[in-house]
Amino acid sequence: MAKLIEATIAVIGDKGFQRATVQEISGRAGLSVGVIRQFDSRPDLIVRTAEEVFSRQLAGYRILMEHIGA
Repeated sequence: MAKLIEATIAVIGDKGFQRATVQEISGRAGLSVGVIRQFDSRPDLIVRTAEEVFSRQLAGYRILMEHIGA
């Protein structure tokens, strides 16, 4: 799952959302296209990836706020 999420982030960053194909994502992850079946659809993978990105951003924000004493 982690490889798939990381690959999705990378492909969207490189090619954009519209051009982020299942084949490109799975190839970047070094996995077979069939691994995408863990999700109901490509948009479900994209949503899961967006949730992960948001979670990382929130964690970074919390660390920053603790650092500056807010």
